[in-house]
Amino acid sequence: MTMGKLHSIQSMGLVDGPGVRTVFFLQGCPLRCAYCHNPDTRAFCNGTDIDVDEVLRIASRYKSYYGLNGGITFSGGEPLSQPRFVLEAFKALKERGFNTCLDTSGYGPKKYFDEILKYTDTLLLDIKSFSFDDYKSLTDFGDESVKEFMNSVKKFNINVIIRHVMVPGFTDDKRSMDRFVRYIFPIIDKIDRVEILPFHKMGEDKYEELNIDYKLKEVPEMNKKYAQVFENYVNYRIKKLRQKRADNMRMAIDENQKDKWIEQSYLLKGLTEEERSRVKSGIEFCEMKRGELIFQSLDNADRLYMVCSGKIKIYENTLEGKEQILYIYSEGEFIGGLNVLKETEYLYNGECIEPGVIGIISKDVFDNFLVNNPHVLLRILKMAFERIRLAEDLIKRLTASTTDEKVASLLLKLIPEFGTVKGSKIVLDLSMTREEMGSLVGLTRETLVRKLSEYRNLGIIEASGTKRIVINDIEKLREKAQAFPDDK
Repeated sequence: MTMGKLHSIQSMGLVDGPGVRTVFFLQGCPLRCAYCHNPDTRAFCNGTDIDVDEVLRIASRYKSYYGLNGGITFSGGEPLSQPRFVLEAFKALKERGFNTCLDTSGYGPKKYFDEILKYTDTLLLDIKSFSFDDYKSLTDFGDESVKEFMNSVKKFNINVIIRHVMVPGFTDDKRSMDRFVRYIFPIIDKIDRVEILPFHKMGEDKYEELNIDYKLKEVPEMNKKYAQVFENYVNYRIKKLRQKRADNMRMAIDENQKDKWIEQSYLLKGLTEEERSRVKSGIEFCEMKRGELIFQSLDNADRLYMVCSGKIKIYENTLEGKEQILYIYSEGEFIGGLNVLKETEYLYNGECIEPGVIGIISKDVFDNFLVNNPHVLLRILKMAFERIRLAEDLIKRLTASTTDEKVASLLLKLIPEFGTVKGSKIVLDLSMTREEMGSLVGLTRETLVRKLSEYRNLGIIEASGTKRIVINDIEKLREKAQAFPDDK
């Protein structure tokens, strides 16, 4: 029987997994986290010996307290540093009907990951940071092991709770939280929730006792309310991403249809027959459904997206959990040209709002067939200039002094994308919700609906359900959008 090294036991734990739990804190951890509040658990030579029979005896003593959700948690230190002992203990616990929870940072021998997770009900996964360099800076180790561990997590039906210690000046900003979401995206379907743990200094005296330098001595403790705001933001984003996540479906598309889409593309039109043939072979045409996420903030810009049909909204998430729509891309337009050219990350999200087809052009195809074409480069630069102009227009809409100006300018702005002229009227057949429309001008759904009702009573517009708005009097609409002469 494999022996384990034990640091301590907590018999009635309430924060180390679901329900009431007995927590075995194992001795030893390879990481040297700058904010660690239990440095006394690091040394592998310390601790007391314990075997699986003793674990079972202690677990059975408190079994009546566990109820339906409680059970046994192995924490540390780093429990994966004693993988054979954890595996034998978890297997024995499961055979006797105990609920198991593993509290880990994902650092240990890769060959044991799958076997241990097979007997794990709940996983508390501590994510230190969101890149190799940041991990190295905070823990003295890179993040290879935690990424391998997450690859194993994907294989099992495990309830995952992600934890992250937020340190002021390190990860306490929105961009870091977007990187956080991106980092854990591979296991997003497994995640129950994310917990942001505000940095504290309750373990600082232990460093003095052990004669260890405390690297964060000058760093203030994290504001709990501020950390809660970031926790809410991350959990909101995960919820939305999980709702929208769907794999792109390959389509059997007629070659003539592909040629038509390439020819109508603002980026690719005018290519020679030879150029079109070479590019077409490197484009993946995919169906997209409403609500499907095409890419998200901080994705690597390693591909360019061509809108063949349908519409895609480009938006940012605010810390308050709201969406701010920046642009709407329609048939013939492309997304990401400048990003791919500069090899940057996307700083926004792309989501389908009207079903259609996109063409995905990889960076390899872009570099080999397009980057040396002066016509293509010129179109990328023109599109970048157009987006700057639209961004300026967005600022004008968001800072307009009255709701009249915002709503009127919004309706005028939607005409090129959704409008059809019918006699003296303009019909807007919309694929956007009222909430999405409001986010274009910084209004709540309720305020937008109220103003549209007012316009309807004045005879300026008429509405047919939630998808169609008929503009009866465009001149009155332009008068109300007086702060936006460019929309005329």
